[in-house]
Amino acid sequence: MKILQYFRLIESSQFYFKCLVCLLSTALFLSTEILAYEKTFAWDANDEPDLRGYKMYSRVGNPCPPYNHIDTYTKEELTNPLMPMVKVTDLDDDTKYYFVVTGYDTNGNESDYSNIIYVTNSEWGDANCSSSESRGGGGG
Repeated sequence: MKILQYFRLIESSQFYFKCLVCLLSTALFLSTEILAYEKTFAWDANDEPDLRGYKMYSRVGNPCPPYNHIDTYTKEELTNPLMPMVKVTDLDDDTKYYFVVTGYDTNGNESDYSNIIYVTNSEWGDANCSSSESRGGGGG
């Protein structure tokens, strides 16, 4: 599998309430709101004829592998397989995330990681890994 090119963030974040915890204790009502946000990512489609889909990985605090596998998207699940785009939700406020994507084929072969994108609730950009690892086990 060839490495995917031009992995990028394409939409600014949207905030929403992730959960609302309500406690009733001796007639005292406490409410805690936790803010979360979402980001939409896109990349250039892999044009290999045996492409089955894509896998997305992330990591908090360090741009280098190993990454955690967060989701798998078959070509059929994508709204437009020629312009792959996915939304990642439930991102915690004030946390820096690093994302990469791979392609995989019908035999289960997986490409190397794409370029690394970092996001927070208020910024995003390209990141680099100073490690010489390329796949680093692919995360879990």
